[in-house]
Amino acid sequence: MRSVLLSLCICLGISLNAQENSNLATLFANGDAKGIAAFFNNSVEMNLPDHNGIYQKEQATMLLKNFFAANPPVSFEVKHEGGSKRKSSFQIGKLKCKKAEYRTYLIYNSVDGTIQIIELRIEEE
Repeated sequence: MRSVLLSLCICLGISLNAQENSNLATLFANGDAKGIAAFFNNSVEMNLPDHNGIYQKEQATMLLKNFFAANPPVSFEVKHEGGSKRKSSFQIGKLKCKKAEYRTYLIYNSVDGTIQIIELRIEEE
C-alpha cells in the first residue's frame, strides 16, 4: 500500500511539472512576462541581450516585460528538457519573434511541487 501511494505521489509530481512546463511554453509564446514571473524565485539570474545579472523578482519581471515589448513573440517551442527530480531541472526552447529568433534556457527547482525559476537566458541565434 505504501509503495502504491509513493508511486501515485511521484506520478502526480511529474504530471504537475509537465503541466507547468506546458504553461510556461504558452506564456513564452504569448510574451506574458507577468505570467512567467509568477514562477520566478525571489532572485533570478537573467541573461538577456541587453541585461546580465542577478535581479530581484520585480526588477526581473520588468526587464522581461521590456524584452517582450521590443521583441513581440510569434511562437515558442520547447526543444529539450531534463534534470533531476531532487535537484535543478532545465528547459531549452526556441523563441521566434518578429525581428529575430532566440534560444531560451531555463534552470529551475521544484519546491513543494511548484517550479521556481532560478535562471533565465535568452540569447539571439
